[in-house]
Amino acid sequence: MGATLFKSDILFLQRFLTCGGFDPKGMDGTWGLHTQRAVEKFEAASAAVRASLGSFDDRSEQHILGLHVPVQRVASLSPHLLVPCQ
Repeated sequence: MGATLFKSDILFLQRFLTCGGFDPKGMDGTWGLHTQRAVEKFEAASAAVRASLGSFDDRSEQHILGLHVPVQRVASLSPHLLVPCQ
């Protein structure tokens, strides 16, 4: 069962995608074909980072997925950056 996304959630995602270079063709808070394609491109780029640099435990991977793709690459090379501050 999937989670319900509110308009504000989708707007946040569309902004994230736009800032990362994965254009959902506007930010309207509606999950449409362009948003879906942008998500798929983001996921493919993220998978390419994992394939080229390797992956970590599931928890670390979830943290990395919340980053833009160029930053994912840096985080994959510097896993100590993923440790929460005490």
